[in-house]
Amino acid sequence: MKEKILACCYTRFSTDHQNQSSTIGQLRAIKAYCDKNNIELIDTYIDEAQSGTNMNRTNFQKLLADAPTALWDTVVVYNMSRLSRSVKDTLIIKEKFKKMGKKILSVIENQEETPEGDFFNLITYGLNELFVKQFKRDSWRGMLVNAHDCKVQGGIPPLGFKVGKDRKYEVDEAEAKIVRIVFDKVTNGSSYRDIANYLNENGYTNRGKPFKINFTEMLRNEKYKGIYVWNLRESKDKLGYKTNRLHKADSEVIRIVGGIPRIVDDEVFDKVQKILEERRKSNKQRGPKSKYLLSGLIQCGSCGRSFSGGYSFSGLNKYYRSYYKCTSNKSPSIKCSSKDINKDHLDLYIKKLITNVVINPDNANIYKDYINTYIAKKTSIIKERLASLEKKSDELKEEASLLATSLIDSSEDEYIEITKMIGKNTAERTRLDIERNKLLEAIVDEKTTKQKVLEQLRSIRTMYYPNGSKDIIHKLISKIVMNDDTIDTYIDLTYMFVIYDYLEEKRVLLCIKEPRINIADKMKLLEIDYSSNKLEKAVRNSISTCTI
Repeated sequence: MKEKILACCYTRFSTDHQNQSSTIGQLRAIKAYCDKNNIELIDTYIDEAQSGTNMNRTNFQKLLADAPTALWDTVVVYNMSRLSRSVKDTLIIKEKFKKMGKKILSVIENQEETPEGDFFNLITYGLNELFVKQFKRDSWRGMLVNAHDCKVQGGIPPLGFKVGKDRKYEVDEAEAKIVRIVFDKVTNGSSYRDIANYLNENGYTNRGKPFKINFTEMLRNEKYKGIYVWNLRESKDKLGYKTNRLHKADSEVIRIVGGIPRIVDDEVFDKVQKILEERRKSNKQRGPKSKYLLSGLIQCGSCGRSFSGGYSFSGLNKYYRSYYKCTSNKSPSIKCSSKDINKDHLDLYIKKLITNVVINPDNANIYKDYINTYIAKKTSIIKERLASLEKKSDELKEEASLLATSLIDSSEDEYIEITKMIGKNTAERTRLDIERNKLLEAIVDEKTTKQKVLEQLRSIRTMYYPNGSKDIIHKLISKIVMNDDTIDTYIDLTYMFVIYDYLEEKRVLLCIKEPRINIADKMKLLEIDYSSNKLEKAVRNSISTCTI
């Protein structure tokens, strides 16, 4: 028997029109290709929401770093545009791998190593790059024309404006009244909380939602004094990552005075800007900035809202304390009893949990057994459903045969009715066939091994250390649910081992629970047991509730 080729695979999705299901689709196609061509995948590299127009991608760089010493000698991609959409970068990548004796295989493209093959490959790479550049150029040209005509370029207009039939801003008087109230109250010294309370108590809404205590973006918006503004913010930072916080140079921004109707007078707008600048300077001196490692991950178990970072000064000596707190406190209309939790305590717990439990190589056997048991249980349920589908399909085929026979001697009215019934029968059989194919694709016959699990854990540990990468933490952990009595941390096995629940179209998570008091109390925090028992308990609970 021909010896299997050892390989890794690389997948990527980039735009807002793609998502994690795009990566899953690539992985499915790659697995099918490998099964057909006697290729064994021993490693996986995935970049999510990262553009192919540059090589500054986290796991792509990891792929390049691993290549010289890796056991695999082949990289499998869905198509070459996943590696790069730049001709220059693609050729550089291919040359690097060639020098290391490594191959690149594309699922849907024939990468022949012949003069003719190289020529057609070059055309393919060029088309990938041309597509991106043409799209950017044509989009930019159209947007520039619209900008000089003061037309709305997409997105939701600021409060106080609406989009007219000519795609230009028009004043929405009901909303404009709210905007003027906010500006007037700031000039009179009101705080954001006072303004939010006033608006909510007097029946004003932010397009159907209660106002929160943040009006800075509204108060800084030049559109309110009649200036059309476009191309204000950068879409990416210097490393190629998405952002909307960086402003472009003034020379790149289009500003047209009087391009849209004004809502606020220049005098009021300028006065508010001075007040905001004074507040900014004052806030800057209040206390040290704190990095909130877990922002965006924590969810309140009581009301379902997210937790955000904050700080306060307490005690006679004004002791500085940072914490995570439910955002319901920012909305007067929502009452939540959830208490805040010390930021440093929770950060320390999560870091130790990841280091000692989640990516601990000593737990490789636990992960291996869980993955194999999970897959086996799902496969068993899938086969039961397949049998049920086959039985239903046979019944429909028999029904279709009887309907076809009854057409022969039917009247005109009966013919029309029977034809409709045949159509419904055909549609149902088609639906069953689609579901059957989906179930067949979800069956995994090959078991994982301890060696494969170890390799993946070591790969993650390399990326995580030495500084406890925030990016990796947010990939390893799907969410942290803050209940009154426990803190539930959900570990994302889809990211760790590319195990995915295709039937329910969801990621596979393991929940590790810890009594909240243990993390809130500094002494108990230092005594928390981080042994493999935590992982084993999470595995038992997950398997017992594993259903379709």
